[in-house]
Amino acid sequence: MVMSTSYETVEQNVRDWLSIMKDPYYDGFTGWGQKQKLYLLKELVDGILSDPDLPKYHGEEEWLEEMEITL
Repeated sequence: MVMSTSYETVEQNVRDWLSIMKDPYYDGFTGWGQKQKLYLLKELVDGILSDPDLPKYHGEEEWLEEMEITL
């Protein structure tokens, strides 16, 4: 199965999980499953971004400042 990995696709999936968590028609079991995915994704991304061997790229610091992202 081919899966799109564009930022927009990933963002939409995360927003779908949020929508399910906030939807009163879903039970807590379903919402909790979506929240677990967010915790796991956060752990994965935090681990990748904290890797000291991850290269720094030209313009990265400026982009982070522009986007108001702190590490």
